[in-house]
Amino acid sequence: MWSQSWVFKLTLKSLNHISSSKALLKEEKTLLHFMKLRFNMPFTLLAQLFHVHRTTASGVFKNVLANHHQVACALMHWPTRKAVDGTMPECFKTKFPRTRCVLDASEVKIEAPSEVASQVLFYSNYIASHTIKFLVSISPSGFKSYILDAYGGRTTDAQITTESGILYFLESGDEVMDEALYERARVTHKEILNRG
Repeated sequence: MWSQSWVFKLTLKSLNHISSSKALLKEEKTLLHFMKLRFNMPFTLLAQLFHVHRTTASGVFKNVLANHHQVACALMHWPTRKAVDGTMPECFKTKFPRTRCVLDASEVKIEAPSEVASQVLFYSNYIASHTIKFLVSISPSGFKSYILDAYGGRTTDAQITTESGILYFLESGDEVMDEALYERARVTHKEILNRG
């Protein structure tokens, strides 16, 4: 497991093209970013803690988040069938040997957006709050192999899976396990040919 200090240092190193400003140093920008992610503090509170305007706190978070996304995507790759088979735990080998990935649509609570249209888009009936939702694919050995862009909480898991493009990575005979429902779906050669 990666240590928190290692992730912090990696994030700092990846921010080389984002300079410190009069308002905040790179280290402060990174800290603000992780405080928002970990504790979901309102931007007004973060602004007070870092002695900046609320819009500055929001802008810093968005810039570091975009940069963090680029770094995370660079570290992630879709494993080959051979790599999945070679690292597959014994419990999968015996019961689910064709499993290529485990999918999980995760939701994270957010502040209510100010615009009514956005409030509707981000409201999750399941969580009874405003959320962002994203699809994560994990190989049977536990490595993250795919993370999708965020969607509003109102978006269904099926819609995210369909729009994700993850089917394009699957090969004939691959099985997908759904984290929430523990369902498997066998991808047939016909389904692969009919993706267009």
